[in-house]
Amino acid sequence: MPDITDELPRLAPIMQNLLKENVLVGPTLTNVAVMEITQEYQNLINQEAQKLVHTYWTTELFSHPFIQPYFQKVVATNAMIDAITSTAAFYAHLRLGQEGLDESMIFVASKLLETSMQRYTPKNIFWLAFIVNAYDDYQAIQYYQPMLATDFVSGSFHRPWSIYRLEEEFKLILDYGAAEWVTHTSDMSIRLTQRGEKHLYKFRQFLEATGFLEKRAQLNRFAGFGQMQDYDDVMNTLTNTQELRSLVLKNAKLKPGMHVLELGCGTGALTLEGGLVNQVGSHGLVTAIDPSVGMLNRSMQKLKSYPESSVKFVQATAEELPFENNTFDAAIGCLFLHFTNIQVTLKEIHRVCKPGAWFTTVYGLQFPQTEPFMTEWLTPIYENNETLRNSTTDQLPSEDTVREIIDTLDETYDQVQIYPVEMIGNTFHIDKTIEFWFRAAHIFEPFMRNLPWKAQQDLIENLTNRGYQIQNKYGKEGMIQHHPGQFLQARVIKV
Repeated sequence: MPDITDELPRLAPIMQNLLKENVLVGPTLTNVAVMEITQEYQNLINQEAQKLVHTYWTTELFSHPFIQPYFQKVVATNAMIDAITSTAAFYAHLRLGQEGLDESMIFVASKLLETSMQRYTPKNIFWLAFIVNAYDDYQAIQYYQPMLATDFVSGSFHRPWSIYRLEEEFKLILDYGAAEWVTHTSDMSIRLTQRGEKHLYKFRQFLEATGFLEKRAQLNRFAGFGQMQDYDDVMNTLTNTQELRSLVLKNAKLKPGMHVLELGCGTGALTLEGGLVNQVGSHGLVTAIDPSVGMLNRSMQKLKSYPESSVKFVQATAEELPFENNTFDAAIGCLFLHFTNIQVTLKEIHRVCKPGAWFTTVYGLQFPQTEPFMTEWLTPIYENNETLRNSTTDQLPSEDTVREIIDTLDETYDQVQIYPVEMIGNTFHIDKTIEFWFRAAHIFEPFMRNLPWKAQQDLIENLTNRGYQIQNKYGKEGMIQHHPGQFLQARVIKV
């Protein structure tokens, strides 16, 4: 029987294309309760998934002499259910800003998936869907092993977003030889075999190299920020963001009449209340982008109180700016760069800015462990991080990251200034701090992605409880975090 890992090099460019096309072949919005799917829509998703399987599935796609075609077909249907749900959720929540799914988004997702099958062949789409689900399955078995069969089948430990139980998937994993029963125990439990361990390692490499895990993290971050109804209050309570916005605006070299690009505008705190619109004046224009529809909706509500302002809010990511070359006279942003692919973002800013335009921003750096209360609070992450053999705990850049990236970009920026700034965090508000770290910004995502879903939730609960213990021990004045950041300003040059 051919091993699926032999197919990974061939499948990699297809996965990358699907991610660019926003066709999500596995569960993606995993950390955010995007919507409650009604029974009616569950039935519709299941109906569409069965239609795709009936049209495109053939048993030779997953041939094995000991696996019944019935189990293969059910697992294929389940994989299509996840793909339709994730793709529909992406377009409904992150493109249209809807609270939940509707019928039209389910049909759109099903059609996009069918189009992908016709473009890349059904076999490849099914394989990719299997790989994503298998990665989550194998990771959970490895983490909890021996893992109770009932816990696996319920999905509550690693795939609680599934609208189906995992009986057939469970049998498929056993029959495929990726897991085995644990003997000498009264509980029905399983563990990974050597083959399963090898597959998990290969799947993780594949999903990291193709960008799937980063895309999943990015989409959860967008959705998390979008769902923070009290975002302004949280930011003003936890950090010195107003001071940082003022620093950026004061040094941005803006003049009246300029067309300015603002990146990561969020709820418009810098755009409107922060005074950016005043800097460009009535003859200028601010084009403010953010990937979160939820954030932009709040920005546009605020804009009603600024009737004379020349502002255009656009949904976009910093890595894919929907503007022509040489459009903007300046670019500006506050506390956004560290949430992006910095190299791609700097290239895009350079592309859309005119020669001589200045880009000005501040951003956060990697979490320090110098303050006693932070060291004590985050002990579970850093201790477990060593156990999981993952060198990166948070997704923030180091102090050398941006400088090194700019040095690799030939003749794109000059007069580069990078100097340290202090980001002051008031972490005494435990629930708000935890919400921001883990439910919105997903700052520790590189570490968290190594944990199954329930282990992530257990860790967040543990850190919340530890936070209150820390609060009692250190008091309000003892929980001020002095977080390192950097100010960046550079001028666009073009040959």
